[in-house]
Amino acid sequence: MSEATPLTSADARSGKPKLRKSDRTRIRIIEAFERLLLTRGIEASNITAIAEEAGIAKPLIYRYFGGFAGLVQACAERHRLWSSDEVYADKINAPDRDTRVLGLKQMMVHGATQLRARPIVLKILAYHLSGNSEVSQALSKSKRRMGHKYMARYENDPRYHDPELLPVRMVLYGATMYLAIRSGSDPDYNGIQLNTKAGWDRMMRMCEQVFEQCAAATKPKKTRRKKA
Repeated sequence: MSEATPLTSADARSGKPKLRKSDRTRIRIIEAFERLLLTRGIEASNITAIAEEAGIAKPLIYRYFGGFAGLVQACAERHRLWSSDEVYADKINAPDRDTRVLGLKQMMVHGATQLRARPIVLKILAYHLSGNSEVSQALSKSKRRMGHKYMARYENDPRYHDPELLPVRMVLYGATMYLAIRSGSDPDYNGIQLNTKAGWDRMMRMCEQVFEQCAAATKPKKTRRKKA
């Protein structure tokens, strides 16, 4: 996939952003793919079907995206597939552990809940995890590029890599992301309906409870000073 050019240019008369023809075509193709993704599923969203849905010639998809994998990657980046935890940066990097625990717990639930509310993203992520190598590689490349932007500020901050909280954060983050993805395809999770607000809220409360218990269990114990 070739590097995308900026989506807007300045209108000489008004100074307002104006989409180039090529950018309008890119958006038209992506939106056609999104419609097929939601109505037919990603397996039915091949190059021919996308071109027909967009009303364009197939070679344009290869010209602008390099193929199906590049189109999926562009769609993922358009929808910010890989979310940032930047909004919780102050809490998860706080000096005191209790604030870090609260921030990490809130980040976990917020991230999963936001993901659950984005059907296009859920479809792409589910496909990403299905093992299709070409698409998976394209999405992983996109993830690494976006992730570097958000992780740069934390790499040299030892609080972000809290050795006691890191295992809890990594495992439960993965669990909540799985639940969010499952809510869009197979929402019945042991009798809890992940596609309903009541079911989802109940599941997230369980995740919070587990997080709190694990955080408490890994909290360093204070040592008492011996009297002289």
